[in-house]
Amino acid sequence: MKRHLRLYLSFVKTSLVTELQYRENFFLLTLINFGWGLVYVFLYVFIFQHIDQVGDWTYERSLVLAATFLLVHSLVKSLFRQNLKKIARFVYLGELDSVLLKPVSPQFYLSLRQFYLRPFIRFILGWFILGYVLVQNNITVSLASVVLYLFFLLTSCLIVYSLWFMSCLLSFWFGNIENIYELFHPILRVTALPFDILPGLLANIFFYLLPLTFITTIPAKALLGLISFPYLLYGVFISLLLLFLSSKLLAFALKYYQSVG
Repeated sequence: MKRHLRLYLSFVKTSLVTELQYRENFFLLTLINFGWGLVYVFLYVFIFQHIDQVGDWTYERSLVLAATFLLVHSLVKSLFRQNLKKIARFVYLGELDSVLLKPVSPQFYLSLRQFYLRPFIRFILGWFILGYVLVQNNITVSLASVVLYLFFLLTSCLIVYSLWFMSCLLSFWFGNIENIYELFHPILRVTALPFDILPGLLANIFFYLLPLTFITTIPAKALLGLISFPYLLYGVFISLLLLFLSSKLLAFALKYYQSVG
């Protein structure tokens, strides 16, 4: 565990040095990231100028949901985007050979080799937006709700990572499809909406089978004190299950890896 932590800190340091080599480009793209972060919040501002409530989601609650989406979306992109987009290349060009020979978990290396700083700036912005939304709208939260919120942010990141990683492993069977990592992006963007406003069957599908509800809807409701203990149990179960399945799917996919060529 300590070895993996030291290795990851080394990865982060190398990634930061690389990204800051071209500072004008970095600051321009950071500014764009800030802009995209504000778009998600203003989307709800514009919508609720014309309506009062969507299901149980009032204007104030929806802003909490938007800020939560911004936090999850930016964090998973910082941690995983630059890594998962390279899996297809590793498989197709045989570069996975060098990964398999390293004295470290292949899944760890493939998933966390590079840290993407620009979206992480938007992650910091997300916390400021969330704090502003809570203060501006006089939303009081308990310490227990904050702890539960942080916990569900962790489980949501595990769920996103596991689903995203497993979708990228399709390259073991379909060859040189370098854009396969984009397959999960539209699904992730949809989680900016509250899934519990869907009809019963769809709501159950996105809660139990494809647990997108746990990505932003459940964390936001946890902060607002709107969930009960069973949600916590199922959140732990489904996030760990998907992480386990991602590991097993990688082991299965490696049986089909044909090395160079």
